[in-house]
Amino acid sequence: MDNKVKQIKLKHLIQYLTDLETFENPKVHFEQYQTEPKVAAELLHNIMLENSDFQSMHILDLGCGPGILGIGAAICGAEYNILINSFINLL
Repeated sequence: MDNKVKQIKLKHLIQYLTDLETFENPKVHFEQYQTEPKVAAELLHNIMLENSDFQSMHILDLGCGPGILGIGAAICGAEYNILINSFINLL
């Protein structure tokens, strides 16, 4: 990874994602399942560690729900993020 770019610590990423709003009334028939903040943070942190060019990545989060993965990618420094969901009240 470029020495100029500072990686976010996993514990800080977990805390940021824990503070995000989530589903109030998930609709199971639309498969609206919450991604737990710790799971999302570990996934994103591992991707960031394995890809030295993470900060130049473009992220597309289809069916993003409340957006925990897309927002987390932005917090980690991904250059460009698009979050798409069919339920506007979740974004």
